[in-house]
Amino acid sequence: MEPCGYDAQSNSYMLLDDNRLYMQTEMVVPATTKLPKTPAKKKTARPYKRRRLTNGEDANDAEESKEEDPEMVMLNSMKWSCVCANMEEYLEFINRLKKSKHPDEKELCKYVVQDVLPVLEAVEEVCFLAIECVVDIILANT
Repeated sequence: MEPCGYDAQSNSYMLLDDNRLYMQTEMVVPATTKLPKTPAKKKTARPYKRRRLTNGEDANDAEESKEEDPEMVMLNSMKWSCVCANMEEYLEFINRLKKSKHPDEKELCKYVVQDVLPVLEAVEEVCFLAIECVVDIILANT
């Protein structure tokens, strides 16, 4: 699925087959380098003993496994939200984009006006005609 446009905050917009427009927020890219741990001060001259957990792992291994996987951080940071689902919402969205001076938002506005609105208008017209037909049939049967 390819984005149909972007906004000033680098959010991606996707148009689905049912003419709903979704916004995907920017993913958080985790840092690939880990900061080195500062060495702990030795308190006594006693030898270091590893603590064993009940499942046989070392305590230090359990702490390392708690660190988040970079792929999971990226997947969890992706947020989707429906921006427009009907003509009224599209018109509000277009009015907001028209005020923008950002080139990506201008391009997104142009795309919505030229490519999406004509399809929505056609769908609304078909729905209106279908409702008129149903009303005519009901009135003819009464």
